[in-house]
Formats: sequence, C-alpha cells, structure tokens
Amino acid sequence: MYAVFESGGRQHKASEGDVIFLEKLDAEVGDTVRFDKVLAYSNEGDIRFGEPYIDGACVKAKVLKQGKDKKIVVFKFKAKKGYRRKQGHRQPHTKVVVETISEWDPLPDVPDVPDVPDDDVDELNSEIIDGVVDVADVSTEADVSDIEDVADESEPAGEGAL
Repeated sequence: MYAVFESGGRQHKASEGDVIFLEKLDAEVGDTVRFDKVLAYSNEGDIRFGEPYIDGACVKAKVLKQGKDKKIVVFKFKAKKGYRRKQGHRQPHTKVVVETISEWDPLPDVPDVPDVPDDDVDELNSEIIDGVVDVADVSTEADVSDIEDVADESEPAGEGAL
C-alpha cells in the first residue's frame, strides 16, 4: 500500500513505516501531522487517482526530528570585473515517519453547535431594531453593526447642522 501526497509544494510517494524528509513543518517533535492532499492511493493493485485530490484520504505521520540539510555554497562570479560573492545556505527540513495511510479518514470530532431556527434569528433581529433587547445581550458583531446603522439613521440632525 502506498500513497502520493502533496506537502510543501512537492509530491511525495510513501508507504506505511517509511521515513521521509519534508519541507519544514510547523510541528513539534513527537506531534502527529495529517496530510489531506492525497493525489493517488494504491492498495493491493487497486489504484485511485484524485481530481486533483482524493476526498477523505489522508496520510498520518509522526515528526521525528527538525533539522537542516547539508550546506550548499552559492558563489557568484563575474569574469574580469573583480566581482566575487560567496554565500552558504542550509535548507530547514522535517523528518517524519509515515504511520498510517487511509482511504477514508473523517475529520476529528467537532463539538456540536446547537442549530438556531431562522425564525428565532429573525425575531431576535426585529426585537433588537425595535429596542426591546439591550445591545449588551447580543453576542455577534453583525447584530451590533445592524443596531448601530439603525441608530445612526434615527438621530436628529439638529446639533451642529447649519
């Protein structure tokens, strides 16, 4: 079983247990990272390709080490001009071991948010505009901005208007 996935702008082919080097990831050593951009998946001869990605497929890997590649030398030179510049560079990378490759892996459980019927929202908005509900009781910024817009329209233009 193997999968081809995308990480850091590159494509990587990996099987379970493979140790691979990726572009630097924002993860601590020991963390489990999840790659959802799976381009191809193969399991015992059954090959699936995504358009461009396979929905639900993911590769999970454990971060083993954060490090840097070997130094490369960047040397700029212009003939007969006395121009020479020497610079070194070490590209950061992340070493990971692929733990699991799954064809279907739903996202982690997210706490359920109670659904508020649209009728209740419309009723609350009309009560706010009518001045029945105090602005401090409103929890969303959108509702507060609606109230401020209505308040600005209803102010008399008496002060400072000449």
